[in-house]
Amino acid sequence: DETQAGLPTQANAINLLTLHQAKGLEYKVVFLYKCDERPRYDTVKSKSVSVDKKFGLLTKVPDNNDYFGEYKAAPIVNLYDFIERKKTIAEVKRLFYVGVTRAEKQLFLTATKNGDKPFPSDSFMGMLMYGLNLSGLEDKIVIEDELTFLISEKGKHKNVTQSKKLVVPVIKEIEIDENILIAGVSKPSERKFLLETIEDKTEGEIISATKVATFSQCPFKYKLIYVFGYSPVFSSYVSLKGKGKKIYQTAGVAESDTREEADMDLSNISAAVKGSVIHKILQKEVSEKELESFIRAELFANYQNRFVEEEQVELFVKDVANDLKHFYESKQYNELNEYSAYKNEFEIYLKESNHYLYGIIDKIIFNKDEVIIVDYKTDDIKKNEIESKGNYYFIQLKFYVYIVSKLFPDFNRFGIRIIFLKYPDSPFVRSFGKENLVDLKKEITGIINRMLSADYTKNNKHCSECNFSLDNSNCIVQ
Repeated sequence: DETQAGLPTQANAINLLTLHQAKGLEYKVVFLYKCDERPRYDTVKSKSVSVDKKFGLLTKVPDNNDYFGEYKAAPIVNLYDFIERKKTIAEVKRLFYVGVTRAEKQLFLTATKNGDKPFPSDSFMGMLMYGLNLSGLEDKIVIEDELTFLISEKGKHKNVTQSKKLVVPVIKEIEIDENILIAGVSKPSERKFLLETIEDKTEGEIISATKVATFSQCPFKYKLIYVFGYSPVFSSYVSLKGKGKKIYQTAGVAESDTREEADMDLSNISAAVKGSVIHKILQKEVSEKELESFIRAELFANYQNRFVEEEQVELFVKDVANDLKHFYESKQYNELNEYSAYKNEFEIYLKESNHYLYGIIDKIIFNKDEVIIVDYKTDDIKKNEIESKGNYYFIQLKFYVYIVSKLFPDFNRFGIRIIFLKYPDSPFVRSFGKENLVDLKKEITGIINRMLSADYTKNNKHCSECNFSLDNSNCIVQ
């Protein structure tokens, strides 16, 4: 049983309540709103599953396995839908009865008429039209009948039949008198129209180093990747064209700051896996003796579906192990190992106004009054490309420096070291002092403000390096 609302019926106020809440209550004047609306039926929908304790699991299936075509239902589903419709109609009738019997003196039914179309048969108005045999075009509804009353007269009870006539006016249009004022509400003066441009500024945005790097390359490229989610679509297009060029899907980069670079060319799928595995090994500081067993375990745990044959796995294991052994034998590796205060895979967070800055640093070293930020790269490049590739990733490392300088303000110098594992003893090195931080802040905050204000201007100079440029010269969107 549903509980009844304990609302005062004689208060000098308007009560807004549902029909369920109105059970057991009475009001001198009652308005039933939107009597033309249809109920919602709890029937089985396409591409969904319903559970019923009598009928079990119910669903509709695609005809001839055509998932874009018509979905058909088994007879048991049609029976379930039929019963549910009957139950819903019965409930609508009960609620309509509750509504019309709440009025002591006046009852108003409001509805919207759609031209000459009749009211839906399962709406309050449709049921009223059917019950009184009305067409819906009447200016008034006349209900006339003889009613029998039980009355008391001289201590005795008897039945008396009387003729009763009820005239219900039908108001088809409502005229609104703007001069009518509600008590306590002053009449508004002249209307004001605000014509200024409404700016939609994102709040609570998580901005990663990868996002900043992509935006600095080309704001429109950033829009394609992070606003439109274009990478997987373009990757599928290129694959269908037979060029074999696939784009790393950057969805979710802001939350996870994945190890692969945005917009990476994955012509060989093992390149992405290789970068991920190598970063995991450097994070865990796996010894040279345990390298091959760790790589196999990592592949088995996370990348089984990427490799088909055992020979392919072994080739991959040897390739990764050889690269890391080459790094372990380098002067750069030995130099890094001399530092005692460091963290691997160091997550950094910084809240600024209405957004958050986030990143994962491969290795951060605290040495006297200097912080050194180390970033490992697994790019397959030539030695003479180290400087250009380092500049390519420079903005990402400057983003890290900006956050770290805010988190650790007591340090005076902040160093950058990008180590390409193919040439570990030729790192890309830069350094920032306190005097450089003002210009760095202007650069980073300038990029972020443009990102948040959706300034997606094209940088046509980047087209020659952009994977979204089909001919390596022009933007894919003209």
